[in-house]
Amino acid sequence: MRIDKYLNKNLLVAAPTLEDPIFEHSVVFLHEHSSDGALGIIINQPLSLKLKKILNHLGINTNIPEVAEHEVLMGGPVGQENGFVLHHDPKNNNELTINSSKEILELLSNKQANSPFLITLGYSSWQSGQLENELMNDNWFIAPYNDQILFDLPYEQRWYAAGELIGIDFNNFSGVSGHA
Repeated sequence: MRIDKYLNKNLLVAAPTLEDPIFEHSVVFLHEHSSDGALGIIINQPLSLKLKKILNHLGINTNIPEVAEHEVLMGGPVGQENGFVLHHDPKNNNELTINSSKEILELLSNKQANSPFLITLGYSSWQSGQLENELMNDNWFIAPYNDQILFDLPYEQRWYAAGELIGIDFNNFSGVSGHA
């Protein structure tokens, strides 16, 4: 598949027919996409883990309840021992970015970083041409990035809301295909 435009900073929305146990009903923030492949994080799969546990493990203290109780998400099947923070970077024109430094966690822990954020363990990646093939096989829909979906909506609503961005009501979607 020839790509005329890369899909950086868009959402990948799993098609209802995608039966992969990791990506079923997932929404992925696609951070990087090029001829070399793609990298993103799943934004709607919370783990049974709070940020406080990770901060304690790293020797970072916080007395801010909304930081301590912030849910950690499963960002994907790759590098699940690594943490990633999705946030707006004030040092870079408030650009949406993914950061894996301990420094960003220290800033978040004492509320020096004022923008909303997501914390994930792991990420999702595709080799060169792999995502394009999955798109051709109708495994994914592409939706524009949306701050409300990324940071405000409850996790269980994000897949439906991302579909609505592109005019799809997953409640009325049939996974059955046929020929006319």
